[in-house]
Amino acid sequence: MNIKTIKLATLATISAMALTGCVTDPNTGEKRISNAAIGGLGGALGGYLLGDLIGGKNSRTEEIVGAGIGAVAGAGVGYYMD
Repeated sequence: MNIKTIKLATLATISAMALTGCVTDPNTGEKRISNAAIGGLGGALGGYLLGDLIGGKNSRTEEIVGAGIGAVAGAGVGYYMD
């Protein structure tokens, strides 16, 4: 597997996670994205970029771990912001 394939798979996974975060507002009936989903997406992106920056040339593991930790942390913060 080359690095572009891994980056594309990571982006696809993050995009799929964002789509599952849609909720319906009980008062208005409008569909919107939850704050937890937005926080998770932002955290995953930030963690991925930080892992890339810290990891240097061979940073695949750091990118994946950074995206995972960032997603969990961002989703937690977004959940409590609701």
